[in-house]
Amino acid sequence: MEKQKRIFRLNPIHFCLFFFILGMYTYTIERIESLHSPIQSGHIPEIEDISFFSFPETSFILFHQGNSPTDQRMESILEKWQQSEKNPVHISKVDVLKNEEIGVEYRISGTPCIVICKNGFEVNRILGVVPLFNLKSIYKRMN
Repeated sequence: MEKQKRIFRLNPIHFCLFFFILGMYTYTIERIESLHSPIQSGHIPEIEDISFFSFPETSFILFHQGNSPTDQRMESILEKWQQSEKNPVHISKVDVLKNEEIGVEYRISGTPCIVICKNGFEVNRILGVVPLFNLKSIYKRMN
């Protein structure tokens, strides 16, 4: 009796299942991380005038809207980064509800929005909540 070899073929449903499981895994890890890193605010200085783009070094400016949960999450990630670095990155924040003219002038369409400036000029912009690892890699590419 001859043995038949079984060939396993990938169907589109296998790819869908893979991406579903990957998404659930990523979501679960993010939720666990957020439980272990409570939201703390108050360590990043608030800027109220337009002269903040005159910093000579690389600066990260967080544009936020008051006490939005996503804005607070991004702020806590930036604070964690600032506290963990040996040479801290210059980080500031601007409340676009209190300083609407700054938000209009720099075309802030949504929050949280991070404007990255180097030598006083905008070089990059990040919209949304970004993991700490990605922020560090963006910073390393710029320096």
